[in-house]
Amino acid sequence: MIPLIRSLPPANLRTISEELEEVIIEKDEVIIEQGGLGSYYYLIKKGECLVTHKNSKHAQAIKVAKLQIWDSFGESALISGEPRAETVTALSKMILLRFHKDKFLKLVKEPSLTFIDFIEWELWQDKGALLLDVRPPDEYEKLHLPDALNAPLFTLRMELKSLDKNQLYIIICEDGKTSESAAFLMKTYGFQVKIIKNGLNYVSKEVVLKAQKALKKTGQTRTIIADQTRTVTADSIADSKKMNAVLARENHKLKLALIELRGKYSELEKEQKVLKEKNKLLFKKATDYQLKWEQVQNRAAKP
Repeated sequence: MIPLIRSLPPANLRTISEELEEVIIEKDEVIIEQGGLGSYYYLIKKGECLVTHKNSKHAQAIKVAKLQIWDSFGESALISGEPRAETVTALSKMILLRFHKDKFLKLVKEPSLTFIDFIEWELWQDKGALLLDVRPPDEYEKLHLPDALNAPLFTLRMELKSLDKNQLYIIICEDGKTSESAAFLMKTYGFQVKIIKNGLNYVSKEVVLKAQKALKKTGQTRTIIADQTRTVTADSIADSKKMNAVLARENHKLKLALIELRGKYSELEKEQKVLKEKNKLLFKKATDYQLKWEQVQNRAAKP
């Protein structure tokens, strides 16, 4: 059983065991389709499945993860209330345990997540916590806290292997909803996670923009606390814990950048294969046209 489920109160576990419904899924069957409505949370009892995501309707599907026994999926749409963000397809015959949305939210999600006010972030940062912004890259680039690392929710499952389970992560998004999905996913796999309640909506955007502008000018790291900013330089990092936290953030940035580059490389490889196939077809057509033209010329040359 996954760590998050094991940590639930005994009364919740009893109810969950009574409410779980077992379903059999055939190979190649689509369990969840991107864009659909979410009604169930799933645990894999047997078999494996593939999780994919499309950036747009006609885009090529990107592999997000391969899931197997005791992995789980489907929580994101239940928590956010948004349509399914991924497609899940069975790679073999599967046995799934599913749990209805209403019961999931009350018995699993609510007791699993921990929230903090934004002003508490400074205290956790001093202890070495890392801030993860789980919004899409375009939203992150428009406005984000200077100390935040971008780990978009739709790629977070792929990035989990690069994260340290001994590290405390603080999650932030626009309003807190996406953070809940990200935190739940991370806690499912045994990570230490807290959520900034209400996300960036708690912070004045003018304050964030001011800090970002100052950051670009000075090259210093800034931390936003409610309506104030505090400059942190190497000179002010007096003990090894703070310095290690800075190094950990930089190391994590490099890991996320590497994952992003791998994803782009994978997409380019797929595009290259498609172009090669198209090139083969064009070459075949050109060869056929050349043969037909030679035949026509030969017939025309005959008396």
